[in-house]
Amino acid sequence: MRILNAVELRIKFKKVAWITIGWTLAALLDNINTRTIAASRYVEILPDYEFDFVFTVNVVSAFIAGIISASLLIFFLRERFRKASFGLAILFNALIISALNIAISSGSYTMFIAFKLNKWIAHPDVLELSSKLTGDTLFYKKFLFWFFLVMLTIIGLHVNEKYGQGVLGKLILGKYLHPREEERIFMFVDIRSSTTIAEQLGHLRFFELLNDFYRDLTNPIIYKSGEIY
Repeated sequence: MRILNAVELRIKFKKVAWITIGWTLAALLDNINTRTIAASRYVEILPDYEFDFVFTVNVVSAFIAGIISASLLIFFLRERFRKASFGLAILFNALIISALNIAISSGSYTMFIAFKLNKWIAHPDVLELSSKLTGDTLFYKKFLFWFFLVMLTIIGLHVNEKYGQGVLGKLILGKYLHPREEERIFMFVDIRSSTTIAEQLGHLRFFELLNDFYRDLTNPIIYKSGEIY
């Protein structure tokens, strides 16, 4: 496995941090929504239901899931599916991350119930209540919530990279609404004898070569704090 340098790690950890913050805030809003429409289901299942405590458990578990899942997404899955179609990459990444987040949520609920009952986590009463909770329709809603949230995250990451690293954020913040002067260094890159190579390979194979060329060139430029125009 290739060892990442300090700049690569900084950029990837920055993405993980933003995703974790975003997912935690989204989970916070989702839990408020769940409280307003379906708290009665938790009251029926959980002993001594307390919204504040359940709310804290959900947000903390979302934060932990964000760190683990976002790290998996940024450091492994996106590179793994880079050559796959965009739709396929979104589907597989969303399914994998959603399943992982649900597993973390299930573990958090089990620990929460064990704490409330003051019993060992593997106690039959704990496992019974945990299975009731994870089998409830609210838990299926949670899976769909994470699935679509992960999809939106992946689309956002992809669009950000297609615009250029950091450009999407600047567009959202309105940086380009007013002209300004910036000092930039431009490097123009071309493939030597590209016309000759295109004639020899044919247009289909030549465009495959271009895809590989840009794919290999992108990360080194980004990891040196450059932008691709």
